[in-house]
Amino acid sequence: MNSRTIATVAVFSALTVALNLSPFKIPAPYAPFLYYQIWEIPIVTAFLLFGPLVGLYVSIINTLVLLIYFPGTLPVGPLYNLAAILGMLL
Repeated sequence: MNSRTIATVAVFSALTVALNLSPFKIPAPYAPFLYYQIWEIPIVTAFLLFGPLVGLYVSIINTLVLLIYFPGTLPVGPLYNLAAILGMLL
């Protein structure tokens, strides 16, 4: 892994975490209780532009940050979200 890949992962991870903290959510038109999360956009962008390994690293770092800063009562929420993102990417 070269320094350019590490910098790319760091930038996209920081953007994902910053968007994760924003309260902006887009409601789904077919089910108003579901929301599109805008913080998934940098993960998909990193996956498409730099390959699946970079997208995987960005999503794992985002999940770790969610587990550390927003532990909640059960730590399975971010893990379910990681499974959903990985299912979407792969």
